[in-house]
Amino acid sequence: MLLAVLAATGGRAQTYALPSAGDFGAAGPFSVEVNTFTNPLYPSANGQTLVVSVYHPGGAINPALPTIFVAHGYTSPIGNADNYLNILNNLASWGYNAVFSPYEGGTSPNIAQRFDELTTGFEAAVTNYGLNTARVGFVGHSYGGGFLPSVVLHDMMGKASLYRAGHNWGGMAAFFYAMAPGYVYSGGGQTGVTVPQTIPFPTNLNVIEQVFNDDRTVADPRVAIDVFYNITTLNSQKDFLIVYGDSHGTNTVVANHFLPNASSNSDVPLQAWAILRRLDALAAWTFTGDTNARPIALGNGIATQTYEGAWSDNTPVAPLRVTDIPSPSAFPTSYVVISWESAANPRPYPLFSGPPVIASVAAAGGQALLTVSNLLANHNYIEQQSPGLSPANWSNSINFILTQGDLQTNSSTTLTNPVGPSPVQFWRVFIP
Repeated sequence: MLLAVLAATGGRAQTYALPSAGDFGAAGPFSVEVNTFTNPLYPSANGQTLVVSVYHPGGAINPALPTIFVAHGYTSPIGNADNYLNILNNLASWGYNAVFSPYEGGTSPNIAQRFDELTTGFEAAVTNYGLNTARVGFVGHSYGGGFLPSVVLHDMMGKASLYRAGHNWGGMAAFFYAMAPGYVYSGGGQTGVTVPQTIPFPTNLNVIEQVFNDDRTVADPRVAIDVFYNITTLNSQKDFLIVYGDSHGTNTVVANHFLPNASSNSDVPLQAWAILRRLDALAAWTFTGDTNARPIALGNGIATQTYEGAWSDNTPVAPLRVTDIPSPSAFPTSYVVISWESAANPRPYPLFSGPPVIASVAAAGGQALLTVSNLLANHNYIEQQSPGLSPANWSNSINFILTQGDLQTNSSTTLTNPVGPSPVQFWRVFIP
């Protein structure tokens, strides 16, 4: 077997290195310490103590640092910070206070209570240590990633959950980073995310939705696609990332559902490049305006963003795919645990497969009637009559926002345009 591996790799084993010291994805410059306490409102669940952890740069907690809240995936009996140790340590090493709040698993879920266990842990950490709530980040994986939209509504937009009032955090800067999210559950009360279809997000929120291509049984990427299209965040402030595994090296790296949990196996370098690097860069861009970080986090698919490092023979590792128009048809429909088609999905809306589409054009009385489909309520659109996408060409464009009542059941509307002096007029509709 060893001879076969060496022959396949040109006579020597190919390895995959972590990002270079000091670079995004590698450990930051600070040592890390952890403070813990028991959730004061939920001391235990399923016979286990709910211990909230704050990972922070060494020494006493500095409350002025940005705060990043981490929502874990489903596990039973309760969540465990050790399952996200690389993520938590990495964030603290870069100078942030990272809060981990466990909630219960089990076979008889009370979803609103799980949400309350999660968010009251976050809130108790803020109260106990005076943590910064003006500059915040929200990170979620799987079940926790599904909770994130409601966490944003509750903790940033002041929406009351089933049990308690909301907050207005993140006024100065905020980001959202969801990995292979599960169903988009609410926390009850005003945090509902099932009706209407559009999910309102704060205008200053930067967003990454990330899915893993080798996850073919647990989390259906169409759940993430639904959130990505239906949040009100501008395309310029959000990206959809697809992570791929790679078998070129001696130890195959796998982009499956549990990549965020990797801690000591061969997938750790892929975790560092695909997750930690993007997360570090998104935080740096959001909190400090670091212009070197923005292309790595929200580069709209440029090479700087998609690069995932290289094997030791300089063969590039399979790059990220980055898009603003993820297609539901790019993924299988046979997910076992979290399937878009399941009756358990609380958001059974039609899934779009791309940007707004001009479905038809008809002439009437010297005007052109454009039927435009794939439109979402409460999103900002631009109808443009010039082929150039540069804002310099938008002098002849029209901005419009449609309410839910404006849209027909097929998410379309008709726009009326004067026919120009040219016999053929150009039109385009897009989200800026």
